[in-house]
Amino acid sequence: MSRGIYIVANDRVIDNAIALLNSIRYYDPEVTVYLIPFNENYHKVAEQLATLHKVQIFPDLELIDKFTKRIGEIFDRDFLALPNKMRKLVAWFGPLDEFIYIDTDIVVFEKIAENLDKLSEVDFFCCDYHHANDKLRNIFSPFVKEQQIFSDAQLEDVFNSGFWASRKGTITEQQMDEALRECAAHREYFDFSEGVTEQMKILPSRMKANQATRGKPLYRRIWFWAGLGLGGGIVALIYGISLIDRTLPDQSELNAVVREQTLTIKAADGTILQQQGETAREQLKLEQIPDNLKKAFIASEDRRFKQHNGVDAQGTVRAIVI
Repeated sequence: MSRGIYIVANDRVIDNAIALLNSIRYYDPEVTVYLIPFNENYHKVAEQLATLHKVQIFPDLELIDKFTKRIGEIFDRDFLALPNKMRKLVAWFGPLDEFIYIDTDIVVFEKIAENLDKLSEVDFFCCDYHHANDKLRNIFSPFVKEQQIFSDAQLEDVFNSGFWASRKGTITEQQMDEALRECAAHREYFDFSEGVTEQMKILPSRMKANQATRGKPLYRRIWFWAGLGLGGGIVALIYGISLIDRTLPDQSELNAVVREQTLTIKAADGTILQQQGETAREQLKLEQIPDNLKKAFIASEDRRFKQHNGVDAQGTVRAIVI
């Protein structure tokens, strides 16, 4: 009898998958692990996991494609937007006689495969606290209780789909198809109020239902706080620039050059007899100034003058630090 673990992943979650396998292999170096590709972009994660942790690709990729296509035929896209989210269900039809399914955003802290011993007593088990905390919210609508679709005891079997175990063949392909078609035909059974990406699947009464983790509230999303911080920073910067701008002189004042003049007394032949004033200077045009003098002046003021576009980031940082 073959036993092992299934995971679903693609290249986008390669870091999560490696973290999960690191934790599994720490406690159990030999347990068989199969990767069910989430979509066609799985070759990098498959190669990494095979090299690091001897993870095998699910052997019947044709079955996965066929199953995904069937899910797409059963559910409208405004009910189940991405049929690939159901690929985990092929675990019942894979090579393992007894199996655990684990989401790739999980890490384990024990020899997880030993939990399969529980299958000597039951056909299916899961590890979850959804019903204890949230009851039916975000899964079933009140309709299922009002119409007594399920008993209270059955509704306590509602669980989140991140960790569960069963035996191959406990549910057949025909039973799976019938259950999923029943779901698709009765949208009124489900709670869509929080806009989850994957709704419930009704399985035979001896088994438990399945629901994807609901979306995080807006205030718990990283991009929300990043955007808020960026927006606030931009507003503060604009306000600060406007305050500084009010203290600056008018441009016309900057363009008006006022210098102390020098009184020069010359003889008829042009000989300078005397110069009076605070400074002795003459007004010259730019082209009258020697090139070496220009370069010397620039070098003394900004030795990186020709290496930037007017604002020297390196010089600015140096001024702040020093």
